[in-house]
Amino acid sequence: EMEASFLFGEYKVDVETDSTPIFATRGVLSFLRGYTQDGVPHPGTPHVLDVGSTGLLHWHDFVDFTGELSRFGAPTKVIFASPKFLTLVSKWATLYQYVTRTQDDEVFGVQVTRLRTPHFPRGIPIIGHWMLSDFGYDSLALVLDFSLLRYRHLQGWDTKFFPDVGQRDITEWVDEYITVAGLELRNVRAHGIIQGFVDAA
Repeated sequence: EMEASFLFGEYKVDVETDSTPIFATRGVLSFLRGYTQDGVPHPGTPHVLDVGSTGLLHWHDFVDFTGELSRFGAPTKVIFASPKFLTLVSKWATLYQYVTRTQDDEVFGVQVTRLRTPHFPRGIPIIGHWMLSDFGYDSLALVLDFSLLRYRHLQGWDTKFFPDVGQRDITEWVDEYITVAGLELRNVRAHGIIQGFVDAA
């Protein structure tokens, strides 16, 4: 739930569930997409590569996209992508001999593929994320600059443990962890969205 909130959360103030307002913070996707009005980007909007009209994600368009991203923020980014995007990367490697997909790394047990472009010669790490597909975003990849992303928790509420919070008349032991936190993203132009892809070209 916490990971899903960080990715897909929407800003909301709930005054109906309880007498005390319940606040929900925006996730990464809502934050980045919030910089458009009726489909027209505001100044300083994050970079969006939308190929929904054709469904084809072209390698040269992706290279241009990474070139724009390289102008802002840190010289390294991370792509969180649906498994379909990883399939497209493999197809690029067979279509174009000069596309270099570096050897996979394993960081904290997570398999990471790196994709080199002229603008990111050390490679952009790509992490396949099944949650994107599970939530209906099978044709989506998020490019994030971790130097401009911070975990922020409400003071005193950074994951608290509450033992035995179950009902008194039930013979079971229920513990609970509660975290009141969100993500802080800075400089939206250092991040990006790739969406609408079905196949590679």
